[in-house]
Order: sequence, then structure tokens, then C-alpha cells
Amino acid sequence: MSLDLDDNLPQKVKDEIIKFRAIYNRTGSCHRCGKCCYFYVPETGKRVACQYLSFDSEDLFICAIYDTRPKPCTNFPQARDFNETYYDDCGFNWVIK
Repeated sequence: MSLDLDDNLPQKVKDEIIKFRAIYNRTGSCHRCGKCCYFYVPETGKRVACQYLSFDSEDLFICAIYDTRPKPCTNFPQARDFNETYYDDCGFNWVIK
């Protein structure tokens, strides 16, 4: 099973994602909520917006490097992401296979 996971993820996290994705399929579509464009900074305890995040003419989030975005962005949401209520309005869901 090829999941194209980020090479920088710790093996323990990769293993958890592989187990989760063996049971669940990701469904849905992007609602352009921008939640995948924020990351947590442990030193400050805050979420920070990606430098490439901006808005289009309809005030929807848009990525300036969408076609070349890194794996964590492409693979969002990872299984572990949905342990947080922060992503409640994301258009993606997980359903049992």
C-alpha cells in the first residue's frame, strides 16, 4: 500500500497512519477552508498560517504554490489530524472501508 507519506514524519506516526488507512478511506472534497494551511508551533503554542496562503477574489483561501505544494499539504488530512476538533468544517471525511 503506497501512501506517499512525508519522509520527515517519525516512523511511529507513519505506522499509525498506515494502520488507520487500512481501515478507513478518505472521502469528500476541499471546501477551501484553509485549515490545512496552518501549522502548530510548539514553542509558542499557536497555529501559524503558511506563507503561501492567500485569498482569491471571492475571499476563499488559495495556495500560491498549489501545483508544487509539499506532501503534508497534498496528503491533508492525515489520520491523526481528525483527533482535533479544529478541523470540524473540513470537507474531507473518513469512512470505514
